[in-house]
Amino acid sequence: ERVGRDPKSLYFIAPVTTAPDFSELETRAMVAARIVIGVQLPGLGTRLIEGNKWDRDIVEQVRNHPQFANMNRALIDLSFQRGGLLGPAELIPERWMRHSAAIGSSEEVVQKLQRYLDAGANEVDLYGSTPQQTARVIELWRQRKPARAG
Repeated sequence: ERVGRDPKSLYFIAPVTTAPDFSELETRAMVAARIVIGVQLPGLGTRLIEGNKWDRDIVEQVRNHPQFANMNRALIDLSFQRGGLLGPAELIPERWMRHSAAIGSSEEVVQKLQRYLDAGANEVDLYGSTPQQTARVIELWRQRKPARAG
């Protein structure tokens, strides 16, 4: 509406990182490591921080983690796999992970995905987890009784 477009004329796909039924370590590697990568990216990192209202002091601690000394921040995702980012990922608060991803039991993940549709997304795109890791989520998603089509 701010830019003169009818919101109903837009089609929104919500890309959602999922970590269903993962251990705490697997969840941190899947979700917090992605946040570590995201906050490093020029342009996009700033948008993520501002859009999520993340604490800039924590972000700076992540960005200045000794693991990244003398590195080009934009290359972190090319230099490390998610499991290799667990050190800086430990600095990411759990509330950031819960706010920006669908984590927990498969049932909790389905509930979180449904909230994206309830908020106006037309679709959700499961991101991060493999088809095998999300098989239970897909099964539960198909069984749900959505409040609206989606």
